[in-house]
Amino acid sequence: MNTLTRSSSATSRMAIQSRNGALRPPSATGTITAAVARRGYAHRKSKSIQKRHPKQQWKRPGPRRTVLPAAQAPRTTYTADKSFSWVDWYARQLEESPLFTKCLTSGIISGAGDFTCQAIMHWRSNPQETSDNPNDNKNDTQNDNKDDTTWFPWWDRMRTTHFMILGTNLVGPVIHVWYGQLARALPGTQAWAVAQRVLVDQLLFSPLFLNVWLTSLWTLEDWHKDATEKRSWTTTLQDLKEAWPVLLPANWCLWIPAQMINFRFVPLPYQVLFSNGVAFAWNVFLSYTSTSPSLTTPPPSHEPTVVDAVVA
Repeated sequence: MNTLTRSSSATSRMAIQSRNGALRPPSATGTITAAVARRGYAHRKSKSIQKRHPKQQWKRPGPRRTVLPAAQAPRTTYTADKSFSWVDWYARQLEESPLFTKCLTSGIISGAGDFTCQAIMHWRSNPQETSDNPNDNKNDTQNDNKDDTTWFPWWDRMRTTHFMILGTNLVGPVIHVWYGQLARALPGTQAWAVAQRVLVDQLLFSPLFLNVWLTSLWTLEDWHKDATEKRSWTTTLQDLKEAWPVLLPANWCLWIPAQMINFRFVPLPYQVLFSNGVAFAWNVFLSYTSTSPSLTTPPPSHEPTVVDAVVA
């Protein structure tokens, strides 16, 4: 009696839910038919997979692949990227190691600038060494190629080494730190911000750095000299006083517009490179003017190193 009561109540409850739309039980015949159909399809599919792949039943059937011998198999070749750019490579080096890249670049450009200065000074002071006969020049070239010791006899290699040492260990790191601090203290690329940075750079930093650079250069020059030939501090101060009236006005005429372009348009990672490029031209210009025939008084023995200073 209790079983009949529970079954009738359950049947009535299911009927009420079915009438309300909450539960719509499928027909028993349809459920059994669908289950049998699914089971039969899965059985036939597993049999088909087992016939095609007896050891790897988990793989789906697909097109067959022909395995070629090693001698006939195509080889994968890697070709170099034809779109290689030195600008992109240099930018990547600046991102990975900015200080090392700037110091190395500054040293190379300083050495190349000093070599160019010496070449211009030699060729302007000795124009008679250039022969008008092309056969003589050809013979001289052949002789130079035979004997390496005759290459550039006018080249002061020690002086170029001094320039490279200063460019790598003084100009590069100092300019790197100075430009970074200047950009943080006076940010922006507006006209007023750029003018402030140029004024601070040329009125405060440039005269001080010029003194440090010249003193360091003279110290390197006196490194291999005897104690009697080394210059004293009095001589150094006197040379600085003589060099300032010549170097500072020329420095401002070139570097004020150059730094305005540098701080306005050049990104911060490339500002040291731009300064090194301008310093190269500045070095060549000073060597050209220092050997001009219009100069009435000959320069002292150390004057080429003063006038050829690379002011960054």
